Amino acid sequence: MPSTPENGSPVGNGVSADLGTHSLMLRTLCHELRSPIESLRALTRALADEPGALDPARRQDVAVLAHQQATYLESLWRRATSVLQSLAEPVDQPVPLADVLLVAVASVAAPRLMVRLSNGASRRLVPAHRVRQILVNLVDNALRHGPTEGRVRVSATVRADNLVLVVTDEGRTCRPLLDALRRTTPPPGMSGLGLWIVRHLVTADGGTITASRNDRGVAVRVVLPAP
Repeated sequence: MPSTPENGSPVGNGVSADLGTHSLMLRTLCHELRSPIESLRALTRALADEPGALDPARRQDVAVLAHQQATYLESLWRRATSVLQSLAEPVDQPVPLADVLLVAVASVAAPRLMVRLSNGASRRLVPAHRVRQILVNLVDNALRHGPTEGRVRVSATVRADNLVLVVTDEGRTCRPLLDALRRTTPPPGMSGLGLWIVRHLVTADGGTITASRNDRGVAVRVVLPAP
């Protein structure tokens, strides 16, 4: 968050600075909670309402994904508590991108999702929580702003030792999208907050983010350098 330095201590000496930090943290937290809560609702509904439709292996997969989403929710709570207590964030452990991607797209219905992952990208170690936030926000944005039945395509490759993530929907580029990707400060409301979070996380890691129109729709491209 721009109102909090890297050591996690809030900036500013006045009450207004503290309120601004807490307000931004609260809005960010509310935004981040939405996708994992929706994922948990869908996963637990599948476990509860369709017991006969799931074979044991698929049921185990759904249960594992539900547990991972619950763990992610707990991590968000812990990070929010850490900010409020002016403590440093916990170390973001590196994990293979394939593991992060599986959780990030868990809430997307299979007919609407297409994932392409190169071998190099699949094995690439990434900071788990930050990259998950990037992917969850980009996928969520694609689902909300693309056509109702449109497809979302997620690809990951490694080029010149950089990790390249591309999320494509079947919508159109628009001014709010471009503005959100250029903002250096958080928006005043919830609109554009997810993309601002993505931009903040990407630039903090020395990466870049761009949006462009292609023959399938709108592609948001994130390039992250090797750690």
